[in-house]
Amino acid sequence: MLDQKPRISAGASREIANHVAELTKRMLFNNDYEIEKPPYNEANRIIFGQKIANILVAGAEIRIIIRVHYTDAMGNEFLKKYSAAQEISQKKIDDYFMECCNLVAGRLKQSFAENDFNVGISIPVRTKGFDDLFFAVTSNDDVTFEWHWDLVSRIGTPIHFSIFIELLADDNVKKMVFKNESNDEVEFF
Repeated sequence: MLDQKPRISAGASREIANHVAELTKRMLFNNDYEIEKPPYNEANRIIFGQKIANILVAGAEIRIIIRVHYTDAMGNEFLKKYSAAQEISQKKIDDYFMECCNLVAGRLKQSFAENDFNVGISIPVRTKGFDDLFFAVTSNDDVTFEWHWDLVSRIGTPIHFSIFIELLADDNVKKMVFKNESNDEVEFF
C-alpha cells in the first residue's frame, strides 16, 4: 500500500492569507491604504516590482513566505511621508520595506502563538523582481498555496503583496482562529 499524503484544504490557506492581508492594511502605512480585493491565487502580472522584500515564518506544520513588491520610487514616496528621514538612499528604502515584512511576520508569529503554534521568523531579505522568474514556487498543489493582494491609497498608489503558504499538516491549521487586532501605532526607527 502506498503512503498517501492527506489532501490539504485551501480554506485554511485562504484564512491565513486573509489574516496577513489585514495585518498589512492595519500595521503598515498608517492605515492609509485599503485592500483592493481579498487575496486571490492567480497573479495577473509576472514581475510586480523592481525589488521584493521577503521574510519566512516557519514551524513544524507550516511554512510561509511574506513578500512586499516595491520600487525605489515607491520607497522614496513612503519614506518622505512616513518617516523623518532627511536623506533617502536605496539602502534606507530596502531597510524600510524589509522592516515592513518584519513587523507583519512578528504579528503573525504572535497570532500563531495564540493558536498554540510555535513558529520562528527569519531575517528579512531583499531580492530583485526579476529573480521571481527563476525562483518561482510551485503553488496550488496539495500542500502549497500562493496568494496575492494589493493595498491601494486614496491617490491610487498600489503596493503589491504576495504570500506562499506550505501547509504540512491540515488538522491543527484548520482549527486556527485569528482575532481582530487593534490598530496599534507602529513607529519606524
